[in-house]
Amino acid sequence: MSHQAQTLIAIESFIERVQKNQISNDQILRELQELIPAFHIQYCPNVWYSQHIQTFLILIQLIESYLQGQSYDGLDMLLEHQVAALRQVVQNNHSNVLNERHAFQMQELRNQQRLTKYIEHVLQQKSRSLIVRVDLKYPEPVQDLVNIQLFDQHMKVLRNRISNGDRCFADLEGFVWALEQGGHTTGFHCHLMLIYDGHKHQNDFGLALAVGNYWQEITNGFGTFYTPNEPITKARFAEQGTLALGRIERANLQQCQNVVTYVNYFANPEKYDQRLRVKLTPGSRTFGTGQ
Repeated sequence: MSHQAQTLIAIESFIERVQKNQISNDQILRELQELIPAFHIQYCPNVWYSQHIQTFLILIQLIESYLQGQSYDGLDMLLEHQVAALRQVVQNNHSNVLNERHAFQMQELRNQQRLTKYIEHVLQQKSRSLIVRVDLKYPEPVQDLVNIQLFDQHMKVLRNRISNGDRCFADLEGFVWALEQGGHTTGFHCHLMLIYDGHKHQNDFGLALAVGNYWQEITNGFGTFYTPNEPITKARFAEQGTLALGRIERANLQQCQNVVTYVNYFANPEKYDQRLRVKLTPGSRTFGTGQ
């Protein structure tokens, strides 16, 4: 357990298992001996944490009152009634966890409705569009260096470049971005869809590579990327009748519907496990489109 995204997901899993009584007292203490030091290493003051992590912060305060200055190695000396009190903290905050989950799902539904209208509108602007998707992330060896502040900084630069139409972002008709947090191998990442004027651009795979290379530049070499715009992947979508990338004709209703269906991935109420557990502020945006 090293990078911030991974540590926060491990803490969330721990809180969930405590709440469901799926973990013994001994296991609670063993995991806390690992999780608390890992969290302290990654801890960022003055940021927003999800309810799972806020519950964990309350646990830390209670544990430190028990240890009275001892190291966390002393956790295995806690008495049964003290562990019971830790369990009760988790149960007491569970309603806040449920409320947060519900709020996330409602927000994603609103985002999805807004996104559908936006994409339908953009596809009607030109008789031909060129759709590019790139997933922007960080390779595993550098993820322990990427916390929410650095990720936010990189995303601000990226969104600024997109808004200004710099380099590979010229001739954009529309765009969508969504920020997420994966587990062991993905960490913080961004899903990006770009819709170009299909009369001015034809090489979608080339544009995807250019965007990925620009991301690597923005991140000073930290970043990596994946694109499904490569010909082999597009051919597989075409065989399934679900192709939503590359050249899209406004007159082809099935193609346009494929794009709408495909882009709903960017705002999906079922992707609760992929949401950010930490943000710079409670109102920090994790989803956006062009005008």
